[in-house]
Amino acid sequence: MREELEALSAWNFSFQDLSCSVIEGRDIAVWAASAFLAVGIGWSRYAKTKARNDLARQMAAMDPARRAKMLSRLNPKVAMEVRQDLLERFQIMS
Repeated sequence: MREELEALSAWNFSFQDLSCSVIEGRDIAVWAASAFLAVGIGWSRYAKTKARNDLARQMAAMDPARRAKMLSRLNPKVAMEVRQDLLERFQIMS
């Protein structure tokens, strides 16, 4: 009976050692890569939003003829987004 208890306690001890060493270097590397990827995505979205805000402010400060000329030079999709932003934020029709 005592031998069975010792064998059982030895099994539990080895199981606890196994569960403590589950986190390996590979896991930490994957977590670090995921964190860097998330930070990079967040930073690029922030930079894009900041650039669009700066563009909308510059467009709002321009005279209408120059603004129309600048909007015609932009990519049509970007120009439409800038026009919508100008209308929503500054109530400027272009």
